Amino acid sequence: MKLTRRRAMEPLAATARTANVERLAREQFDVLVIGGGITGAGVALDAAARGYRVALVEKADFASGTSSKSTKLAHGGIRYLPQFDFAMIHEGVVERGLMVRHAPFLVRPQAFVIPVYAQMRWPSSLPVRPPTDVGLVFVLDIGLWMYDLMAGRLNIGRHKRISARETLRRAPKLRSQGLKKALLYYDAQTNDAQLTVSVLRTAAQFGAVVTNYTQVTGFTRANGKLNGAVVCDMLTQQEVTVSARHIINAAGVFAEHVATLTGDEPKATVEPSKGIHLVVARDRLHISDTAVVLPETEDGRILYVIPWSARAVIGTTDTGSGDLDDPQANPEDIAYLLKHVNDYLEVNLTEEDILSVYAGYRPLVK
Repeated sequence: MKLTRRRAMEPLAATARTANVERLAREQFDVLVIGGGITGAGVALDAAARGYRVALVEKADFASGTSSKSTKLAHGGIRYLPQFDFAMIHEGVVERGLMVRHAPFLVRPQAFVIPVYAQMRWPSSLPVRPPTDVGLVFVLDIGLWMYDLMAGRLNIGRHKRISARETLRRAPKLRSQGLKKALLYYDAQTNDAQLTVSVLRTAAQFGAVVTNYTQVTGFTRANGKLNGAVVCDMLTQQEVTVSARHIINAAGVFAEHVATLTGDEPKATVEPSKGIHLVVARDRLHISDTAVVLPETEDGRILYVIPWSARAVIGTTDTGSGDLDDPQANPEDIAYLLKHVNDYLEVNLTEEDILSVYAGYRPLVK
C-alpha cells in the first residue's frame, strides 16, 4: 500500500483566507493586530509564539505599503551615530545579528564603503567638526568601531580602512579626484516584502489567524473598554466583529486614522515622510557586490547605491507627504537622487537610465 503525505494548507493561500475571515467572527482572541506590514507581522509572531490567540487584519495586501518600499536593508541604525542615540543603535545591531543568524536565507551581510575626499565637509548633523579630512576619518573610524562593539558577538563583520585603490576596485566609477581612502563596514540586506510575508507565514504556523483585504471600520466597547473591532472584508463587503482582549495598532502611516476610529483623541501624531528609490541596471554604475555610501548632501542626508541582483537601488529622500494610499515620486525627488549620484559617480546618469521608481512613507511619531 502506497502512503502519501497530505500537504498542509498554505496559511496565506486564498482558501485559507476564506476560512480565516470566518474564524475572525467566530473566535475570541487575546490579541488583535491591525496592520500587515513588518511591525504587525513581528508583533503577531511574537504573541503567537508565546501561546496567545492572535488575529491580524490588513486592509490591503501584506507588505504592500512601507514594508515593500524600503532601501532593502536590515541596518543597525548607523544614521543614529551622529545623534549619539546608542540605545537605538544597540537594539538595531543586535536585532540585525539575530536575523542574519536565524534567517540567513532572508537576511545576509552587505559590505558598504564610505569614500573620504580631501576637504570633505563635516556632516551637518554632527555637533563638532574636525579641522581636516584626517580628523573626519578618525571620527568616522571611532563611530564605526562603536557600531561594531555594540553588536558584540552578533557582529556580522568588522569595519576597516581601505586605500583609494581598493575603493576604486570595489566601485570603479567612483569619483577618483581627491579620493583619499574609504571606510569599509557591514550591515545587512533583505528582501523587505519577502521578509514580511515569511514572518506572517510563521505567525500563522504558530496559530495566528491572518487575513488581508480586511479593513477596520470601527471598534466595540464593554464597560467603557475596547473589546473588539468591526472589520470589513474588502472582497465581499461583509462586516464581522472581532473580539479581542488587547488591540495593537500597527497600521504605520495609517495608525493615527485607526486611532480616531475609537472615538478617543489619538495619543500620538504620525507624520508621514516620503522616501523614494530609483532602480537602474547595475552594470550602468559599474559597482561590485559592495554598496556605496554617498556621505555628503546639501541637506545632510546619507544616500546609498546598493547592488540588488542585476540592478542597483539608489535612495532615499525625505520629503513631505501626499496620498498615503498611492505614494508617488515627483520630478524634484528624482532629480535630487540623480544629482547626487552624478556628483560621486562618473556615470552621467539620466532619467532614461531609470528602470523603475518606487516610493513609500515612513511613519514618524511626533
